[in-house]
Amino acid sequence: MRVEDIMSNNQAITRRNDARELTPEEKLSPIDLQNLDFEEALDRILSNEGIRASIGEEHMDAYREALVEDIGLGSKQFLNSIEWYNTQCPDNPILIPSDYVADVREATEPDWIIPGIAVKNNTGLLYGDAGVGKTTLYLYLTDALMNGTEFAGIQCTKCKPLIICQDEDHGLLKNQWTTMGKTGLLPVAKRDIRWEKPDFSEDFERTLIAYQPDIVFIDSYTSLGISDITRPDSGLVFDAMNRLARKHQCAIILVHHTNLGGEQMGSSLHRAKVSTLVSIVKSDEDHIVVTQEKVRGSHSDPIVIRFNRENLTMAREEGSLKEQVWRLLDQRVTANDITQRFPSQKKATIERYIREHRHARVYADNNQNG
Repeated sequence: MRVEDIMSNNQAITRRNDARELTPEEKLSPIDLQNLDFEEALDRILSNEGIRASIGEEHMDAYREALVEDIGLGSKQFLNSIEWYNTQCPDNPILIPSDYVADVREATEPDWIIPGIAVKNNTGLLYGDAGVGKTTLYLYLTDALMNGTEFAGIQCTKCKPLIICQDEDHGLLKNQWTTMGKTGLLPVAKRDIRWEKPDFSEDFERTLIAYQPDIVFIDSYTSLGISDITRPDSGLVFDAMNRLARKHQCAIILVHHTNLGGEQMGSSLHRAKVSTLVSIVKSDEDHIVVTQEKVRGSHSDPIVIRFNRENLTMAREEGSLKEQVWRLLDQRVTANDITQRFPSQKKATIERYIREHRHARVYADNNQNG
């Protein structure tokens, strides 16, 4: 007895000539093959009163054999039968393991919008001291994103950015954009967002739905109305951000400030919650250093940027972080001052550069005296 003869109106079940020979495309995923109880699922499908009434109790054994032959217990077509059953019995569905557990080997590669800084479906933190140039930096990145160009040696994917700026009046942001020499579109959200534990105000998600950005810069974390960012439960903010980033398939970058010690302000749990953590420090009056402190892939060396604070121009400085440290030492900046200017995570590296500079000076002096 052929299955399609028994249930000609059931489009979920189709006949296979040989259920035992499956191509890789036809086979179930390892997650389902290893965890789905096929016999139990088949028993539940065949317990459906509509099927039993249509077939008749005397034909159930033959129908079971035909069903196994036609769809193959190891084929993806078996899932079609389960899905059909679930529509008939929504209150007692057969749970499909692959609907709840993924094989990470099948995951797609991270979609980096800004290499090492912003990855789609994730949240990042960009922090620095007040006045260091955070706003100017993300404005330049916004311009590069809208045009698909590079900034300071960072190639940005052309996409749709959005700024949520709650620390500055939009008129001041406009003046900054104009001073930078930019005339193109600068998309800034009209409505503020607030943290209303355990989630954000509805205006945030409505803005994401209305504009559908690929990346969102939120300036700043402290403007969200969180009562105490030093408490561990402030990590719930990042959990909610990550959920929204995944749901709306965008990257979210929170702009943040430093504490008196030069570290990112707030709970240390924030570091664990984000995919990227990037610091901006002022190395001297004309330079800032952008450093990846935490990144899951796409790691790069610190970037030294020349920053003219009058006309707000930013350009990558030729040379490495080591050359920047040596330049400061040549300018008679003390080793202690230099160490304090950079993130603590780079302390050992900075101290090594300082030692190498001293050895180089001693070597040069000895050669001159010799």
